[in-house]
Amino acid sequence: MDAACPSPDFMAVEYTLAANLTGAAPGPEWVPVECASKEAYGCGDLGEKRFLQGLTLHVRRLERADLINTSLSIALTDEAVRSIQSELGLPLRLQGVDGLVPDVQGSVKVADAGVLVICVYFNIWDFGSSTYYLVYDTADASLYMIPFIPARVVEAICTVTPVPARAAAGQGHELALVAQKLWPQPERGRLCVCTPATRAASSHADPDDDDGPWEIKVHRGFPDFPQAFVVDLVFSCEGKAFWADLSRGVAYSDLRQDGPAVDAAFVALPDGYEIDYPSLPEDVWIDTVKVSRTMGCVQGSVKFVSIDPGVTTRRRPPGNNANATVIKVWTLDLDRRRWEEEEGLTCAWGELWTKACAMDARLRDVQPLEPQYPVLLPDGALCLLLPKTRHRRRGPRVKKPDYICSFDMLSKSCLCFRQVCNYHIVDPIILPYDFFKNCYPAPKRKPPTRKRKIQSISTQMPT
Repeated sequence: MDAACPSPDFMAVEYTLAANLTGAAPGPEWVPVECASKEAYGCGDLGEKRFLQGLTLHVRRLERADLINTSLSIALTDEAVRSIQSELGLPLRLQGVDGLVPDVQGSVKVADAGVLVICVYFNIWDFGSSTYYLVYDTADASLYMIPFIPARVVEAICTVTPVPARAAAGQGHELALVAQKLWPQPERGRLCVCTPATRAASSHADPDDDDGPWEIKVHRGFPDFPQAFVVDLVFSCEGKAFWADLSRGVAYSDLRQDGPAVDAAFVALPDGYEIDYPSLPEDVWIDTVKVSRTMGCVQGSVKFVSIDPGVTTRRRPPGNNANATVIKVWTLDLDRRRWEEEEGLTCAWGELWTKACAMDARLRDVQPLEPQYPVLLPDGALCLLLPKTRHRRRGPRVKKPDYICSFDMLSKSCLCFRQVCNYHIVDPIILPYDFFKNCYPAPKRKPPTRKRKIQSISTQMPT
């Protein structure tokens, strides 16, 4: 018997942030994100002018329960736009002039530990530009804004995506961003940390005299390879910040380490999984590692997942290797700094494909699909993309929408099966469906059933 979850277990939020400078929602399908509080820390006049009060974060409601695409946008009132113009140095007499409206660009950087981080860039040609982070915390439905790390002191390295982590005391959260001093020097590495305490202190400080909401610590031991350390994703686990290069390994630092310096450690990927790009032949094409690998924190443990394809032969062409493809899972032993394969979680893709077919009857007419883009969800489920399909039925072979599903790797059961559009293009962030309220469609009400009239004999005359 076919089954389907009543509402999406997850949604795919587009990487690009839309901006609307009219102050209104982009359309009726957009709903405002509920914010219990709005604060600006270390933003100088922008905070004093209550810029955030004129900013509304919107999320696009899911069009259908089976299609999980959504996106975010910000709407700015006229007063908020003028605040940005003043911050960027535009004279008052030029504010409101056509062609001098700020260019607003934004991107959804990360969602981890119940914290969503958005990077927003404001620019007016020939006047100035500024970069800020908008941070939304689901724990208390708060939205705040902080400036980018002080460019006069440090520069970000490897990534501009900060790692969200829950604070040691359990109250609020902190952000961590890897950086370095502008000029070569001993112990050049820096870790920029934004905590509830530094945010509160920055509200009363002069932004020109300090580092704003950021505390800058010496960062020792972060990977410094001859070839660049590429941060494919970031996450936190048990008070530690992690930066994963899915072709090499993972670096991490304990955010609860006291003192002016923080140590970093590096653990290489399991044997046979490191990719030495310089040694590869020039004619070898390597897809982005995120197509087949992921890493994340699941119930206090760091997991590494790899989709290992089977050997392609003439008898076993690509796209028909369901039993040969294996999904392997490792757990990081932080004490010994080594990976341990989880044999109870590792399984052949064919086993999971069978469970997916049992959930959705449409797959019974489809050749086994090769999974891509694994993502670990906060509850430990593994989300997989099934690329566009071609049906076996007679007639023209038409490409169908991508499928996306989640699995419980312990019980090998399919939890939810949905569709997603343009996954390879929009580079989405996968979020639990209830991360924002009012995002999924309300249940459709059935029209009232007309009761059958029962004929009766009445002597009463109509009035």
